[in-house]
Amino acid sequence: MIARKDGLARFLIDHPGEPQSPVLHWIDGQSSLAELRAGARGAAEIIEAAGVSEGQPVAGIVGNGVNALALAFGCWMAGAVYVPLNGRLTDAELSTAIKAIKPAAVVGGRFDATGAASISEAGRYKWRIGTVARSTTEALPPDTALIMRTSGTTGEAK
Repeated sequence: MIARKDGLARFLIDHPGEPQSPVLHWIDGQSSLAELRAGARGAAEIIEAAGVSEGQPVAGIVGNGVNALALAFGCWMAGAVYVPLNGRLTDAELSTAIKAIKPAAVVGGRFDATGAASISEAGRYKWRIGTVARSTTEALPPDTALIMRTSGTTGEAK
């Protein structure tokens, strides 16, 4: 695993907190620093195993909670760019977003709408990844970490 020591990945890798200290909180639970690191490492491992190159976008369809944060850090550890996508998009909207983003891989569910194949699972978070059959996925400018798309509620998503 690459385990990058720069950028946003460094924040999680070098966090000074105790491994068992809670770092994520939600209404009915919490996650420790060790759990977040493990989830991010699991995501990074499958992103790398899928052949994603440094700077390539990885689309995530994992919701807005703890999984999204762990996946973001996993992308950064693998040197990829995180592109969160709303799981509530229709299949047509999701397909349009995937065509616009041109990700090297998609992590999450709903692969039928994304054109992804080669699905596998790894890690405590049960990451599912599908590579997108598109060899033209280009690396984004250096130091790009995150791409946010608009929801399209007032027009076409951008």
